[in-house]
Amino acid sequence: MESIEIKGLDKLNRLLANAGNKGTAALARGLYEEATMAFNESQVLVPVDTGILKGSGHVQTPIVTNDSVEVTIAYGGPASSYALFVHERIMAPSGKKVYHAPPTQAKYLETPVKRRTKGLASRLGVHLQNAMKGH
Repeated sequence: MESIEIKGLDKLNRLLANAGNKGTAALARGLYEEATMAFNESQVLVPVDTGILKGSGHVQTPIVTNDSVEVTIAYGGPASSYALFVHERIMAPSGKKVYHAPPTQAKYLETPVKRRTKGLASRLGVHLQNAMKGH
């Protein structure tokens, strides 16, 4: 399991607490927007052989509970038997690096998600501030 650190969460949590239900909706919209951008980048990076893996990718609509907002980006479905294998396989059994035609690569989803974490709390904070202003 990969660990990703997001800076600025204390301020984001304060904004969320002050924004109430509008804040939760804004957070859900913001997370969905961020996930969609990461997904779009992953579509450029995902290796393509038959197109099944690339075509299986999707962003799910936010799931909001009393204490969380969750947005899932996933690859799998008809490609589930090899989506994780392709994502994680960097080295072949021979010890050589696995070749992917540029710009495709292993870690096709992890790389864009990690990229989007930089400044994520600030971008989500803007969504919350706008919701509090009625935008």
